[in-house]
Amino acid sequence: MPDWTAPFAIAAGSVVGHEHVRRGPMFVGANNQDAHIVARSKRSGCLIGVVSDGCSSHERSEIGAIVSASSVWKSVSRMAVSRLSEMGEIGDAGWDSVRYDLLTSLSAMGAILACDPEDYIFATVIGFVISPETTTVFHIGDGFYAVNGELERLLPASGNRPPYPVYDTYLMPVTDEDGAEFTEQIGENPFSFRRRTWPTSEVSSVLIASDGFGDLVDAEGMPLPFQPSQSVPNASSFSTDDTWYSSPHRLTHFLAACNNDTVRLNDDGGLDRRRGLLSDDTTIVVARRIEDGA
Repeated sequence: MPDWTAPFAIAAGSVVGHEHVRRGPMFVGANNQDAHIVARSKRSGCLIGVVSDGCSSHERSEIGAIVSASSVWKSVSRMAVSRLSEMGEIGDAGWDSVRYDLLTSLSAMGAILACDPEDYIFATVIGFVISPETTTVFHIGDGFYAVNGELERLLPASGNRPPYPVYDTYLMPVTDEDGAEFTEQIGENPFSFRRRTWPTSEVSSVLIASDGFGDLVDAEGMPLPFQPSQSVPNASSFSTDDTWYSSPHRLTHFLAACNNDTVRLNDDGGLDRRRGLLSDDTTIVVARRIEDGA
């Protein structure tokens, strides 16, 4: 058993976007195409969180998101045991191994599918790993993260094209022109894990989120549908407000309330239509340091 456990509390939640609710066969709606995993590694004591966002224009990309989140969590957990003890951080070779494991998992999934695997494999990844010495945020693709409340948005390439991990592999080769465009807009090695690292001693909170979180940021201060006494808080509250840590489902309940897309009868006998605030699937994972003695 590890002799260290990350002193952080966890909050997480996810909701399907209202535009996805309107899609799907016979208008029955599409699934939530985000996936997330956050847990402490029993092997290392590290706290690892991963959010994967499946491409909404593909029919079943929630499957790729689930596979991606699971593969990356397991691979990072393994790297945390073998490399953090030696180097203090996972390092370039370790992250290359995490990506290799991810592509292997997606390839294995594609091999057993009767349908076109392209419908399943497009998913971005963003995550964090908190070890005794270092806290690292890592990602391939777009989304949001915040360390100590400082929110950063990770943008896709033009045309809303994230650099999906499967790009530039035999699963989904890209042309030289597309590859050059991704490099110009995203940076060198756009299809590999990009990361930032902080000393864990200086970290009070870490938040990661899918790109649907942008709708929540834009809705700050707006009343919740049919709950005018409640409004959307500032993004920093998810790291500071005790409310979100009071129940494992509290954050999901809040996101669902934000997306309460309903029709109700008003006092004049007419209909009030209220649209949810989150058009895209939205997933949030937060880790907040537990104060000494808490």
